[in-house]
Amino acid sequence: VTDASYKGKGALILSKLYKKNGEWKFDAIGDPSDDKMFVHTIQRILESYK
Repeated sequence: VTDASYKGKGALILSKLYKKNGEWKFDAIGDPSDDKMFVHTIQRILESYK
């Protein structure tokens, strides 16, 4: 992802934190999006980053 891909975007999905086999895990995401409403970003997260 380049700096240009962030220009004019309304939201940025930074990372996800989850528990697997009793241990906490962290994944960096850094996904820019054109979402204008927070609820749209939440929907995108639920669909794409399970």
